[in-house]
Amino acid sequence: MNITHITSAENSCIGCGVCVSTCPTHHLQIEKNEYNQLSIVEQDNKCLEKCSICLNVCPFSNQSMNEDTWSNKLFHKSDQQYHNEIGYYINCYVGFHPIEQRRLNSASGGLVSYLLESLLEKKIVDTVLVVGNKEKEPFFSYQLCHKSENVYNYSRSAYTIINITQALDLIIKNDSIQNVAIVALPCVSKALRNATKHNQKLKTKIKYIIGLVCGQQKSNNFIDYLALKNGISNLSKITFRVKKRGRTNGDFGVEMINSKGEKKEITFSDYAKEWSFKLFTVPACNFCDDIFAETADIVFMDAWLPEYRLSEKGENLIITRNQELDEIISNIKTIKPIKVNRIVESQSTVINNKKKGSWTAITLSNKELKYTPLKRTNRLIKPNFAERYLYKIKYNISMNADKLWIESGRNNNYFYTKMKRIYGYKIFWGLLLNKLGIIIKKIKNEK
Repeated sequence: MNITHITSAENSCIGCGVCVSTCPTHHLQIEKNEYNQLSIVEQDNKCLEKCSICLNVCPFSNQSMNEDTWSNKLFHKSDQQYHNEIGYYINCYVGFHPIEQRRLNSASGGLVSYLLESLLEKKIVDTVLVVGNKEKEPFFSYQLCHKSENVYNYSRSAYTIINITQALDLIIKNDSIQNVAIVALPCVSKALRNATKHNQKLKTKIKYIIGLVCGQQKSNNFIDYLALKNGISNLSKITFRVKKRGRTNGDFGVEMINSKGEKKEITFSDYAKEWSFKLFTVPACNFCDDIFAETADIVFMDAWLPEYRLSEKGENLIITRNQELDEIISNIKTIKPIKVNRIVESQSTVINNKKKGSWTAITLSNKELKYTPLKRTNRLIKPNFAERYLYKIKYNISMNADKLWIESGRNNNYFYTKMKRIYGYKIFWGLLLNKLGIIIKKIKNEK
């Protein structure tokens, strides 16, 4: 039995592709399924009978090491502190790239780029693995960067699942690549750690994993939906997190260009409802309990704090877990220390949604007798009745949106009609119940 019979078959595959690169017989490959979702498939019958490497690597397999086991192994040292929400840490910081233009060209404050530039300039690593734009579908891919001056080209966000298989294969096969820093979401960071147990070259070559805080990730259909909803057919390029004077960093822009070179820009407020209700959220994300990339050497996130809400240029919050990386960060003139509770405060909405959403997803999955990834349930929060009703709607939207989109022929009108018919009244009652719950709680507190 391999990964195709479990997480992939049960719609719990995140689509990272790490298992493909670690399969000893090259039996697996990653493909789009009928609903345009990334999924692992078997190429032939070369699967070794007693091999379980893919199951040990997959971040959503019940055979793989969890985040607590890995973080204890990696970071349980005398120089590390521990916090229940973020895991181990040395220090926490807030700041931005000292070069103004690079800060403006970044998704947040530009400090991920600064760190990668420094690692290459100082020859601490010879390669960084980053996500960059492509002018054709799938629009984003993992790319190898060897020169510090080129890091600037990979400074945006990508709200879609990106498989890392081809890039990892290059690292494994190319003997000139010896020390690599990889930028990764929490689930991919965990998969990479798992992979180092089974692939000696990855264990030797991966020097640092640079984590990004994550609340949810989107399927390939999300980009398709955004483009067609906004009148862009034949999309050739999409850029997330576009900054603009007079626009706060919380309402960042999304620029879309079609094959004729025609542009359309929208902002986050134009699709905030879809984001909130998990439209096209990858199903596996419902079961994730790692927000702060607890297996990564350093973690970056947006500074969602009151004092930075109106910022046009962007700031980063940082958690360090590696002394070498902490030293590089602490010497940047445009950063300052920040207390760990401010880090938690900045992501409080994500934390709340993750804990209650994951509790709901696990409960529903077990009730339906489906394959359910084992997660750290002691970290989750049981939502009240009204919250649970709403989280159940979001879970079902996430599980079904890709299918409904394809069945609607990628037609926004048909898709909207189907979604409204299935979920419209449920969302109405869910929001109403939650609003009543908030009012009742407020009245009780005032008494």
